[in-house]
Amino acid sequence: MARALVAFYPLAGRLGVDEDGDGAAIELPIHDRALLRPRSPPVVHPDALSVLYSRAALCEPSGRPNAVEVFPISRDQLCAAVARWLPPDAVARLTFPVNIRRRGVRPPLPARYFGKALVELCTAGAAREIASEALASVAYRVSRALATLDDDGELVRSAIDYLELFQTGSRPVRGSMLETELRVISWLNLPAYDADFGCGRPRWMSRAESVRGGFVIIMNNGPQEHDAVRVIMCMEAANINEFGLLLYASIANHASKL
Repeated sequence: MARALVAFYPLAGRLGVDEDGDGAAIELPIHDRALLRPRSPPVVHPDALSVLYSRAALCEPSGRPNAVEVFPISRDQLCAAVARWLPPDAVARLTFPVNIRRRGVRPPLPARYFGKALVELCTAGAAREIASEALASVAYRVSRALATLDDDGELVRSAIDYLELFQTGSRPVRGSMLETELRVISWLNLPAYDADFGCGRPRWMSRAESVRGGFVIIMNNGPQEHDAVRVIMCMEAANINEFGLLLYASIANHASKL
């Protein structure tokens, strides 16, 4: 709920007032749920299954402690190096939500569409391959998954139909990710630092808690640090320190080649 409401903080702070302090007309949101309604009957294209994220990747807590670390860095290219000592042939997956308001939907959704317009994609590969690849190669895996959204709109429609066929209910699935899974969520475009309720903008904003292993949140490091990115990582306590070392080493190595 907090993540859903943060986008409306600026609206609450400037409710009914324009930049000159005068009364301003507020454009009403669009609640047309038919825009993202599943087809009848639902149809999932076979090619879409390889990039759609399955919630079966979640597991019940194992009893091993999780740890949370914050990694502030000042680069726009991030490398998520997982220090989990996976078997070389294990299939490691990176999952991430994609906003489809401006891509993948034909015709595009209205600018004032009010509702969840996210499709969860994934990219996978053998742990051996991912550990040995360069940053550009790993980034290409992600961009290739994103490119499938812009083909003809079929992937988005298949994702909607997939949820209609296999959704487990309205309650979110609880648990940590498997050790072969890493889920990255971007809060970079959330206008959290634009909120002003009369006493100034926030100095710092972060997630209240993060206790689900395998989840990564990327967000702005502060209102004055537009080029800085903060990475909030929750993973097994036994691996969190090595993750930090690998992350910084990978970024430093890439920066030295620029």
